[in-house]
Amino acid sequence: MTAMPEAASRKEEFIEAFALQAKSCEVLGSALNAHLLRLCRKDIEQDGITATILNGWEGPALEGLVATRFIGGPHYLVITDQAPELAKHYPSVGGRFDEATFSQDLFNVLEENKNFMRAFIQSPPQTNEVRRTGILLGGFLEVARSTGLPFRCLEVGASAGLNLIWDQFSYENNCGTWGNSTCPVTIDTEWQNPEKAPSLLTKISVVSCAGCDISPIDLTTDAARIRMNAYVWTDHPERFERLKAAMKLALDNKLTVEQADAADWAADKLATLPEGQVTVLYHSLAANYFSDDTRTKFEAAIHEAGTRATEANPLAWLRFEHVTLREYPYLLLTQWPGGEERILAQGHPHGEYANWR
Repeated sequence: MTAMPEAASRKEEFIEAFALQAKSCEVLGSALNAHLLRLCRKDIEQDGITATILNGWEGPALEGLVATRFIGGPHYLVITDQAPELAKHYPSVGGRFDEATFSQDLFNVLEENKNFMRAFIQSPPQTNEVRRTGILLGGFLEVARSTGLPFRCLEVGASAGLNLIWDQFSYENNCGTWGNSTCPVTIDTEWQNPEKAPSLLTKISVVSCAGCDISPIDLTTDAARIRMNAYVWTDHPERFERLKAAMKLALDNKLTVEQADAADWAADKLATLPEGQVTVLYHSLAANYFSDDTRTKFEAAIHEAGTRATEANPLAWLRFEHVTLREYPYLLLTQWPGGEERILAQGHPHGEYANWR
């Protein structure tokens, strides 16, 4: 069999990535983004403007989530009043999606802003979706139940730091309530298989929290807050309201996120495991943006720290991540001493529900 030329193979990667993300958007309730990605997938097949924008993309197409990055670009232009003809389709700015006229309006904008789009997709979509804490909470509760110790929290891929203050949110689900009931950020994740879910009666005391990101978002700037909104899907109004409340709470708390590579930062922070506390290292839908080198060193740093953990200074590694992009992410927990890894749940990428194991 003759090997497919490299350019053709690359083109097929983009087509697959856009097709898979289009299906995901459809299933997750974003008709506009599903339609946008299908139009762009066909445009790639025809070597159109989408292919021109993607030319030069060096990362993996599917694992690098290039299609997810792509849909944030037009939305950013809409929010910043740079694409009025496209804005009439976007509910986030008062528009109404019209499939019949969307294609021409979209491709006009892409043609006029191809250089912007090339630059935009270089940055990962740091959504900081706070509803994912409704899934992470179950892991935190399990760590608290099994150790009985106060938490030292460390988050990698923390973006703007919104999920650093997970313990301040108000949680309301079909199993009960947890957290600060007066908090304006309400997390309403459905807990499926409630008989297998952790108890919401468990108390958690957070002694300290810190986070890092390779490119932290400074919420004190208008540009940063606009970019955060651009990555939220336009036809999900409840996510905008939740994000707005969470950003205000983060600003009120004067949160800061350290600029650092995840592997280097984890190795530094895990060099010491304080006695009388459980160190909880956590992340959510961040690992796909790690380089292979970072991922290898990051995991090595965690496992090395695990060899030093004792009952007096235990370590927990909690993550809500894709095992494969063809499945919904899993909530995984590894605890030391012992190093046992468990699958606690599988959940909706935006935190709509957790299916407990």
